[in-house]
Amino acid sequence: MEKPANLVIMHRWDSRLRHPPAGVTPLLRRDASTDPTPSQLRGPGWRRTSHGCYVPSVVELTPGQRVIEGAELLPPGGAVSGWGSAYWRGVRLLDGTMWVRNDPLLLCLGPTAKIRNRPGVRLSRDRLAPDEVEDVRGVSCTVPLRTAFDGARLAADGTSAVVFIDMMLSRAARTTRMRRAHERGLKRDRRLDQWTLQAPPWW
Repeated sequence: MEKPANLVIMHRWDSRLRHPPAGVTPLLRRDASTDPTPSQLRGPGWRRTSHGCYVPSVVELTPGQRVIEGAELLPPGGAVSGWGSAYWRGVRLLDGTMWVRNDPLLLCLGPTAKIRNRPGVRLSRDRLAPDEVEDVRGVSCTVPLRTAFDGARLAADGTSAVVFIDMMLSRAARTTRMRRAHERGLKRDRRLDQWTLQAPPWW
């Protein structure tokens, strides 16, 4: 009896997430011990995303899907940057379609990586320092400052560059406000715990 096609090996970040982000389908890594069979993978029901990785052919190339499929191509020390890093961080308007349809996903590889060009991605071999890379929900992304820099310098024009930076700054400000609100909430919780411990036994 043939097993259902949705029994797939989860993407590497899934061990750190209880649920994949909306619009994202985990990648299947093919090996000799997993289904579907090689002949099934070559059929119309599956799409090859990179060497040894597949998704069902019905999966749409949403912005998030493009990010995880592109991230699978990264060498050690590489990172997704530009709109892909911004989108994965929560800047949903920077989804690769704001100025052109399906803007290539920027992959920062470093100067020594040996990866060939392919449709849908833009490869950067500029220097990428280790402190410019961080894990964001299981995907290697450039830090916000490098993300903004790359997004602005590769923008179609000055206006687009300013918009990119402004959206990154807005996200940073919102994140800071949320962090401060969380910290204030923790302080209130600690005060409440202390007050409860000091309350009389009949309280």
